[in-house]
Amino acid sequence: MRTLVLLSCVLAYVTAECMPGGYCPMQNLESNLMLQEIVQFALTTHAAKTNSMCDNTFTIRHAETQVVAGLNYKVTVEATCGGQTKVCDFVVFDQSWTKTRELTSDHCSSGHHRNAFAGGMSHADTTSTQFQDAMSYVASQVDLQSNGLFRSSPVHYSHCFQQVVAGMRYVCDVTMGENECTKSDNRDLSLCAVKSQGMSSTWHVDILSQPWMPTKYTLNQLTMVH
Repeated sequence: MRTLVLLSCVLAYVTAECMPGGYCPMQNLESNLMLQEIVQFALTTHAAKTNSMCDNTFTIRHAETQVVAGLNYKVTVEATCGGQTKVCDFVVFDQSWTKTRELTSDHCSSGHHRNAFAGGMSHADTTSTQFQDAMSYVASQVDLQSNGLFRSSPVHYSHCFQQVVAGMRYVCDVTMGENECTKSDNRDLSLCAVKSQGMSSTWHVDILSQPWMPTKYTLNQLTMVH
């Protein structure tokens, strides 16, 4: 009973509009004491892992949560570690009723590299037609790797960047949700409504979009994260 009550509290923590199984953006980052504690844990664990020291002051750029058997916290943090300003992406799993907390993913790079990658990497415009078309193609490739009956639709984007090369390169974490169209249904993806209780998964995507080429898309990476 105690576990059920605690799990109910976790579920209530996530806003109603979030896709079941997907990540939900957090608000009021600097005033959220639990989030501050999670970030401090991530920095301390990362410092011990890399044999470095991180300052106690940091800036939270972005944070999301995902309900699993507990909560996954996905955060982007700017901090000083080893005397260098770094931007770090952390994923922390927290299960309060068993007092379990683990740093399941950590990646840090120099701050200036994150802000301006070689070739002009910048934050992606996730509302653009070119981006949306590229993500629809990604959904079709996810379907090829799935044994499910139904097609997938992009429902949430995070940590998305774009780079002008010989076309447009997109690097992004994309949450795919199961929609109501079967894989034998060739209708446009925009006509396939996402199931409110369908399966979902998150994928790390690196794709090159060249709409004028016979082969419009080159998929450099498609890796399931969750």
